[in-house]
Parts: sequence; structure tokens; C-alpha cells
Amino acid sequence: MSEKLKIARDHLEHGRLNSALKILKPLSEAEDAEAMLLYSTFSIAGTENDEEFNSRRLVLLEKSSALGFPEALYELAICYDTGDLVEQDSEYAAKLFEQACNGGFPHAKFAHGLNVYHGSHGISKDKESGLKLILAASETGVPEAREFLEKLKNSP
Repeated sequence: MSEKLKIARDHLEHGRLNSALKILKPLSEAEDAEAMLLYSTFSIAGTENDEEFNSRRLVLLEKSSALGFPEALYELAICYDTGDLVEQDSEYAAKLFEQACNGGFPHAKFAHGLNVYHGSHGISKDKESGLKLILAASETGVPEAREFLEKLKNSP
């Protein structure tokens, strides 16, 4: 991660959206995948309406995903999984989760691991491989993965 992106993340974490925008907008225009993802996460009141924000968000997520940025792939997968911003398509979402997983994004390891474990959304069922992915997600701090493993351990 570049120093500019670290500063932009810090601005976002502390609610300094205008400062983050000044960094992220030019980087996004230069097709920096991480900057596009970050710029897709917020809107400044009065600069765009909800429809414009949603449109910009989707375009940025698609561009960042096309560049293979794992976190963007994961966010776009959530959109397709839930039908947020796009028509719901669970099988396409599963493919995006898998790509994000292969890129090392921890939350995607959990999502893809669940699909593999259950054999859902067009993914072939393989409980052992699914559990390995869920365990890997748990080990990197994904709380939902820990909860899933805990429930599995305590189930009859």
C-alpha cells in the first residue's frame, strides 16, 4: 500500500472525507485499484444524490475488480449475493468470492469456504476443503468464521 493510500485510509477512519477525496479521486482516475475501492465507500453530502453515489460505487467496484483487487472482488460479490446495486446472482457472486479468496482476502476465504463446505451457489461440495478455508479465515481474525467453527464443534 502506498503512503498516499495509508493517509487516505486514516482520513476515512477519522471521518475526514474531503481530505480522503482529494487523495483518492486522482488515484482512482489513474486506475489505482485500491483507491477505486476506497473511493467507492463514501459520499460527501451535497455532492451527489443516492442514485449517483450507487452508480459511481458500482462502476468503481467493477473497475477495481477487473484489476483483480481482492477486497473489491469481495465487495462486488456481496452486491451480487444480496442484490444490492445489481440484480441478484448468487452463482456469479460465488465466482467473485472464489477469486477474492484466491487473492487472499480473509472474509472471502470464509464466504467461499461456506460455499465449498455446503456445495452451494454452483460450487462443488467438499466439506474438508471448505473447512480448511473457514479455518484459514478464522486464523486471520474473521469473527464469523470463528463462530461457524464454534457452532460446528458444539453441534451433535
